[in-house]
Amino acid sequence: MLEGAPARPRRCAAAKPRRFPDHPAWAREPQARGIVGRHLQHAGCVFSLGLQPVPQSEYTAATTFGGRMSNLSIAAANAILADNFAAWVLASGIKAEALGTDTARLRIPFAQDLCRSGGILCGQALLTGADTAMVIALAAASGGFRPCTTVDLTINFMRPITGADAVLAARVMRLGKTLAFCTCEIGEAGGSKPAAFSTGTYAIPG
Repeated sequence: MLEGAPARPRRCAAAKPRRFPDHPAWAREPQARGIVGRHLQHAGCVFSLGLQPVPQSEYTAATTFGGRMSNLSIAAANAILADNFAAWVLASGIKAEALGTDTARLRIPFAQDLCRSGGILCGQALLTGADTAMVIALAAASGGFRPCTTVDLTINFMRPITGADAVLAARVMRLGKTLAFCTCEIGEAGGSKPAAFSTGTYAIPG
């Protein structure tokens, strides 16, 4: 710079806006969103993080879960339960109530026989229900029942379910030729917070 020349004002670089690649634009505005479980709801649609928006009517339909129609019917799913699961599992009253292409939502009706002290649904019933729900989700993803063996099953309990049905939302995360990886979120019917979260790995015989 020449001596005596007026200094040029320094330009401050404009702050770059933060990007939210996995969220729709409206999700950045807290006042414009509602949270239902792990889904974001806005203008009559439900957004599952990382998925395309799904019309509310499809999301809540009795025959769909996860926003996409399953090739497996509710009646077929419950027939799979009746034909392939142990009598003591069926004694819990567990039933399928909604299906998607790789998802399943089942319900365990509240019963004192499934409770420990304080009217809390016991963890054994919830873990069994999660395992069952993930097998039905696998059937939905496969278009029918596929014999499989549980290789790994874990669960984390976060809060009790007391005096209410348990709702089990299972999803197939990856379906391979010999292994399937699934998750299941368990919540109290009518509640908005998860009570437990389970993962399962299943071997699929060739």
